[in-house]
Amino acid sequence: MEIPSILFLGCLVFLVAFCSWKALNFAYLRPRKLERFLRKQGFKGNRFKFLYGDTKEMRQIFEASKTGSINLDDDIKPRVGGFIAKAIATYGNYCFVWLGPKPSVIINDPEIAKEILTKTETFGKTLLNDRLLRHLVTGVASMKERNGSSTEKF
Repeated sequence: MEIPSILFLGCLVFLVAFCSWKALNFAYLRPRKLERFLRKQGFKGNRFKFLYGDTKEMRQIFEASKTGSINLDDDIKPRVGGFIAKAIATYGNYCFVWLGPKPSVIINDPEIAKEILTKTETFGKTLLNDRLLRHLVTGVASMKERNGSSTEKF
């Protein structure tokens, strides 16, 4: 009786330690490592804030932009993309912002952006490989199988 309970307790301790390590890595260690990497590459941006990143500041700027009215001759960039416009004004054309624990790189130079968009083999391109996600994005009615018939079941 005693050996199975010790074995169960050992497995439970290992599972808790493993899950704790994964959570710590996701929420703190990996974002810090990515921040150091981006700064070494020459990007500027806010320091990482635990779990939230820049989302609180984004929400505050968005709420502040909704309160006032806008005239026809006003600049629309701070109203539509207020946080990104602020980040570009503060840190320059090459910066990053935090969307939770993941950084988002902002490149505001048209030549560099063109180079990134044309070199898909170097910079990668996200593809919708998941069948259910393709159904949700394109719609079940417009989804076609390889043989041309309509897809009716998942």
